[in-house]
Amino acid sequence: MTRVRRSELDLFQALPAGDPADMAELSSRLRRCAHWVLNRMPGGLSLSGEVDDIVGEAHLRLEQLRTRVRERLAWQEVA
Repeated sequence: MTRVRRSELDLFQALPAGDPADMAELSSRLRRCAHWVLNRMPGGLSLSGEVDDIVGEAHLRLEQLRTRVRERLAWQEVA
């Protein structure tokens, strides 16, 4: 059976409790994005060895944003 292609937002929202395949798919898309950007930047190819670090940092920043949004929503409910 073919899986329906989910948006990046859907994949992210399914984490961390989602299917490990969702995490792998999101990481793969972030990796392709990082390669795409680096391939178009002057000198970017010299940074291609840092793609895994870039993807890890992207995951970390997205999780930090998720936390900030949850905190802000909780604060608005109290106010």
